[in-house]
Amino acid sequence: MLVVGFSFTSAWVFGREYTDNTIKDLLVKPIPKSYSVLSKFIVITMWNTMIAIFTFAVITGAGALIGVNGGSISTTLQIFWTFMTTSLFIMAVSSTSALLANITKGYLAPIGLIFVTIIVSNVVVQLGFGPYFPWTIPVLLAKDADIGFISIIILVLTAIIGFAGTVAWWSFAEHK
Repeated sequence: MLVVGFSFTSAWVFGREYTDNTIKDLLVKPIPKSYSVLSKFIVITMWNTMIAIFTFAVITGAGALIGVNGGSISTTLQIFWTFMTTSLFIMAVSSTSALLANITKGYLAPIGLIFVTIIVSNVVVQLGFGPYFPWTIPVLLAKDADIGFISIIILVLTAIIGFAGTVAWWSFAEHK
């Protein structure tokens, strides 16, 4: 669910500029376009972090309500840090939604694509190719699955493509 939530946040923040037709106002401001992009990514990161913390709190609360036993504070904190690390990796690959929102000039295409990605992720994992699909790698890392260095490279490259592509789009694309 974090993949959907984080991708939605990225797509919404960038895509709404086009659907609300406010992109033209941002582009004429006397500040570098990269500052606008960086500030949007900072806000997205803050929102996604709050979403992750809220999600963990709800899951932990639900566990307490149904009577899950055996959890200590240290165990809960260890799980929390694993969850937050996984969330950070998911945030990184979700930057591709921001790029797609800019390319398609809206938020619907990236939101639709992320649902397709979720379906494909399930198939990819079942076929044994999870370590090579960017959206499944964070969960595999959280489960201590045996993945290779190539998985980390794929994860990092996907994040860089999403982030750098978005910065480049704002800096060099013809905005009409």
